Amino acid sequence: MYKKITSANNNVYYEGRGGKMDFQGKISADNDYNCSIACSVTECKYNSRSDKYCTLDKIQVVKHEVEAKNAQCTDCGSFMRLG
Repeated sequence: MYKKITSANNNVYYEGRGGKMDFQGKISADNDYNCSIACSVTECKYNSRSDKYCTLDKIQVVKHEVEAKNAQCTDCGSFMRLG
C-alpha cells in the first residue's frame, strides 16, 4: 500500500514499504528495485534478492497459449537467467 505525498514544490510521489515511487513507477535512490513489481524468482538477474522485487523499470508479460485462461499461461518475458 502506498501513501500519496505532495512535496512543497507540488511534485507527487507515493511512499510505501519499498521506498518512494513517482507517478510513473520510477523508484527513488532509497532502494534499487521497483516496489510495484514483486518477484520471487531468484534465478533471474533482475531480482533484488534481499527484498524479492524486480530491479527493472517495467517488465513484459507474455502468454504461451493462444488464449490465456489462467496465470499458468503467462510468463515474465523480461526474465534473464542469472550468471
